Amino acid sequence: MKNKSKITTFIYICGLFVVLILYVKFGLINSTNQDSSNYIYNSQYKQQEKMFNALDPKNEYIVFVGDSLTSRGKWKERFPNIKAVNKGIGGNTTTDVLNRLNKITSLNPKKIFLMVGANDLTKHIKKTTTINNYEMIIKILKDKIPNTQIYIQSVLPINSKLMKIRNEDIIILNQEIKKLADKYKIYYVDIYSYLIEDNQLPTRYSVDGIHLNNKAYEVWVNIIKKYIN
Repeated sequence: MKNKSKITTFIYICGLFVVLILYVKFGLINSTNQDSSNYIYNSQYKQQEKMFNALDPKNEYIVFVGDSLTSRGKWKERFPNIKAVNKGIGGNTTTDVLNRLNKITSLNPKKIFLMVGANDLTKHIKKTTTINNYEMIIKILKDKIPNTQIYIQSVLPINSKLMKIRNEDIIILNQEIKKLADKYKIYYVDIYSYLIEDNQLPTRYSVDGIHLNNKAYEVWVNIIKKYIN
């Protein structure tokens, strides 16, 4: 009986181990969003919110809005001569950005640089939903802060060897985003084309297949600095 019990326990443990491997391998655990669910509660974000809430709406600020790609940008350091405000939150989708627009519009910024959509793809959100959200974001911004210049930045490429989404889907999404930018006569900034090689985000530009290293941020900064200034 003891041997039978040991065998049963061993099989059970092996089963759990196999399930865990499959769980990770097929993307049921999304490595890009491990910091997203509790990100809003961490001390760094709370400090950012405290500083943001202390700002007066003087139409002087340049606000960067998006997900972790934006939040890791260190825009104040990269653009020391402007009043940069970082409103990137790791794991954000277009729905998340849409739900927090009030705080952004309340500042009445001079310019807004928006980049969001990668997490919509990793979470398998329908493209129609993503584009509808984008259009709502644009409408709200133009309605509430009509004097703010809006810059929609393309969704960036990924390394599909390391990530479970495809650059082909990102290209389609960017095409639809550009159509919206043209429709509402706002700036569309193509960054995707400058960071892709052989249909992949090169490893020299990335730390994990989706998030960027300093070299990639330098490319990004060089593209948008003419709009900043």
